[in-house]
Amino acid sequence: MQLSEDGQWMWNGTEWIPANQPSLTVVQPQPTVVHVPVQQATATISPQTTVFSPNMAVAAESKRKVVPWIGVGLIFFSILMPYVSVLGFSVSGLDLLGLIGEAIEASSDLGGESGSSVGGGESEFDFGITMFVVAAAMLVLSPIVYGLSAIIASLLIATKKSTKVLAIIHFVYFGLFLVASVLGTVDLFEEDLSILGFVGIGFYIGSLAPGLWFVDQ
Repeated sequence: MQLSEDGQWMWNGTEWIPANQPSLTVVQPQPTVVHVPVQQATATISPQTTVFSPNMAVAAESKRKVVPWIGVGLIFFSILMPYVSVLGFSVSGLDLLGLIGEAIEASSDLGGESGSSVGGGESEFDFGITMFVVAAAMLVLSPIVYGLSAIIASLLIATKKSTKVLAIIHFVYFGLFLVASVLGTVDLFEEDLSILGFVGIGFYIGSLAPGLWFVDQ
């Protein structure tokens, strides 16, 4: 800029303007910069380590054997319940054990007697009656079979051995009983009777309880 000699005028490049007039300056707006903080996602992978203590191992082992022990307890409990039920009259498995003992004792007393004679007549074979007798014998002997099964299972569980094979044998006995019961009928009062009509709830509990021996908990 150039001032005049008297200092009152100022040359702006195109004309003289008063020196005391303020000059207009154009202020260009400055762009506003917004700083956005960038968060860096850091993934920290920490290895998970599981520490097994001896107490945890004992607890896991004891828990694994709870369910099979329940199966053993149900068999012993079933022996106290009705195995035979006829017209409201029930006989428990424990009573059957007593009757079996008395029958064995009576047969031993009669064993010394020699007064029996052998008949020469021929008896007609009836398959239905035979199967009925077989099913009845299996029902009467079931408290002994189931009790022995429970005792053996107790030893296997206590020694940390598998009871699955024993459970299969137990179910085979129950299956054979069902087959003999279905095939064996007796005609009484003009009605075919099956041994299944005389089975009590205790027999079914003792028959199905070993299903818990397949569970490893």
